Amino acid sequence: MSSPHRTRLPGEKPGLLIPNQIRSQKHLTKLILGGLLLTLAAVTYGSYRTIRFWALEQLRQENLLETQQNANHIDQWFAFYKTKAITIAQMPLIQTMDWQVMEAYLNAEVDRLQPVANDAILINPDGTYYFTGIGFVEGKNLTDRPYFQAAMAGETVVSEPIISRASGVQKVNIVVPIGEEQTPEGIFTLGIKIDSIQETFQSLNQDSESYVFVLDSQGRAIAHPNPGLIFNQDQPDPPTLMDRAQATANLEMVEVLEQMLDRQTGNRLLKLDGQWHYITYLPLQEVDWSIALVVPRATIDGQLRSLDQIALAAGALIVALIFALGLWQAQMVKNQALQVLQENTAATNQKLEAKTAELRQALLDLQQAQSQLIQNEKMASIGQLTAGIAHEINNPTNFVHGNLAHVQAYANNLLELIWFYQSHYPNPSSDVQRKIKQYELTFIQEDLPKVLESMKIGTNRIREIVSSLRTFSRTDETNSTAVDIHEGIDSTLRILQHRFMDLRDCQEIQVLKSYGKLPLVDCYVGPLNQVFMNILANAIDALEESSTHRSHIEITEHPNQIQIRTAVIRENWVEVTISDNGFGIPQDVQRHIFDPFFTTKPIGKGTGMGMYISYQIVVEKHGGNLSCESALGKGTTFRIQLPITQA
Repeated sequence: MSSPHRTRLPGEKPGLLIPNQIRSQKHLTKLILGGLLLTLAAVTYGSYRTIRFWALEQLRQENLLETQQNANHIDQWFAFYKTKAITIAQMPLIQTMDWQVMEAYLNAEVDRLQPVANDAILINPDGTYYFTGIGFVEGKNLTDRPYFQAAMAGETVVSEPIISRASGVQKVNIVVPIGEEQTPEGIFTLGIKIDSIQETFQSLNQDSESYVFVLDSQGRAIAHPNPGLIFNQDQPDPPTLMDRAQATANLEMVEVLEQMLDRQTGNRLLKLDGQWHYITYLPLQEVDWSIALVVPRATIDGQLRSLDQIALAAGALIVALIFALGLWQAQMVKNQALQVLQENTAATNQKLEAKTAELRQALLDLQQAQSQLIQNEKMASIGQLTAGIAHEINNPTNFVHGNLAHVQAYANNLLELIWFYQSHYPNPSSDVQRKIKQYELTFIQEDLPKVLESMKIGTNRIREIVSSLRTFSRTDETNSTAVDIHEGIDSTLRILQHRFMDLRDCQEIQVLKSYGKLPLVDCYVGPLNQVFMNILANAIDALEESSTHRSHIEITEHPNQIQIRTAVIRENWVEVTISDNGFGIPQDVQRHIFDPFFTTKPIGKGTGMGMYISYQIVVEKHGGNLSCESALGKGTTFRIQLPITQA
């Protein structure tokens, strides 16, 4: 039987391979190593491209976030002045639609808002208007202005940039309807200088390469680094960015501009003036404009240069150590790169969440500040109006009250004279007797003193009400004053007296006062009276609500009551407690009772700011304490604790 092994060639030593086999093994080794190298290179390059793609996306998201922050800054700027315009439009002076009454006030407001404000305008429903510094503008009409039409439809808007027909100044109008939204009685506008708006936009540019531009709804540039493209008084009809893009056949830029005019959000890479740029754009919320941030691609790529250098070093290291590390080293590099990406992604997400929380808090603070500003302006206007009305009523009332004593004396003399005449001439002529019967002289003699006494009681009541109004309306005192707290409580009770006796045909609310001996308290009188008013009004509302669920017999046996107690509780502190015997407040509601915008009342009846402002007045303005104690079925008690002297 032949051997299964091959026959050795002549001179071949045992155990050695022929050259062809050695060459084949070398080629196979080269192929394996080459395949490993190509595989590892492909894996590494793919990982690098993936990391670079996500890093680039992260930078683009940061551009979008920066643009959003710029937009929020501009929106807050416009919201601030829109709030100012709304506050002015809601003033009682403006509601009169009488230019002579409001002219001095509007001139003062425009001066106070310098250098941003340019003018204030009162527009009649027929389009004629009054202009601060000019008065009535002859021969001009604003019915063709789009903002006039929007405001007459009940909308508060910010106009496009315009050139004033009255003054020739370039500006933007914040337009607010006056009166009911459905049927405005007129329009108030606050003119904002376009220079102030452009300065605000220019402050957003952070370096010489990146820039911000803003388009209005007609495609005109409000802000742009090229002055020749900006709409202003010297260039009422400048070339637009759309004209330039169409002239250079830059279709991608045309598409971006069209999306900005459609108030869309986007992030694109395109060529501008021969260079690649990233452009991020989104619409503003307070005005019908869009803002865009333009960043050169080189700026973004520069931030990735370190990543590119790391990739090149990793490639060189892989080539140098391919035989030693092989696929294992490639996998380790990939794992490390993915770990870095995850850490960077987590850090970026944390940064985005923190910035989002800051924006939410800023928006909440802005809403609270706006509501409190409107409330404070309303209270100041009401105080001024109340003080004026009290003054105007006081003079004629004092005149009538002072003369009633004389009229009463004259009437008594006349009645005594008639009695004296009748005693001496008991049988007058028939004509006199007929007149006596016709005029009911006997009834007049009995009723006239009663009428005069009733008039005297009525004038005394009017004088008390006027005194209460003057005490309550002391909202213009900016410094604290030492006052009698009881006077403020009593004046508030007199103002609310009509509500104590008008409780849906039920018995009137009983007010039980237990005043302690208090010293004069150093406080801000007007704001503190507002706190008493808010708490007492809420107590009346609670008793009205509870009365709807009780029978007349139950109310008679357990009448509605409000108890007011005052006392000195410790050295340099006084306490005022106001209690009612209504249904009480649930625990889940008590936790939010001092939160802004929180209310349990129906829409239109409560704003949710009364108790929040009261808490700020007592705690922050006076350094005191305000607390609420309530149990269902047992009523509610508010405790106001104040230092006797302010630090």
